Amino acid sequence: MDALAVMTVLQERGVRIAVDDFGTGYSSLARLRRFSVDLLKIDRSFVRNIHRDSEAFEIGHLIVIMAQALGLETCAEGMESFGERDFLKELGVRSFQGFLASPALAFDSFLSWRSGAPGNQPPSLISRPIGAGLK
Repeated sequence: MDALAVMTVLQERGVRIAVDDFGTGYSSLARLRRFSVDLLKIDRSFVRNIHRDSEAFEIGHLIVIMAQALGLETCAEGMESFGERDFLKELGVRSFQGFLASPALAFDSFLSWRSGAPGNQPPSLISRPIGAGLK
């Protein structure tokens, strides 16, 4: 079974497909056309200081506009500041990953968080809605 067929079966079973590190490496527009995806994860190189760097802003903004035009959600990777969060929220990004949510967790800590142990914070490998529990 080829990758496209596997992805189709997974989506039929409710699995959502994301393109990681969009804008760099192997994540290309051609792949968006070939594969049915649900989410574009904006690479952290475009998220970092997006509120202060005009080039990062232009690229990040274009990714968000393109995703919206294609009916895709966006997730910002590597979000570390409230300035980045607020700026990306204004652009229409609704979820993020990064140290602003939580530092990376060891596997045991992740399992503890996942089990609902009191006081645990969501790990950065899980995307969070922008503004969820953050002031």
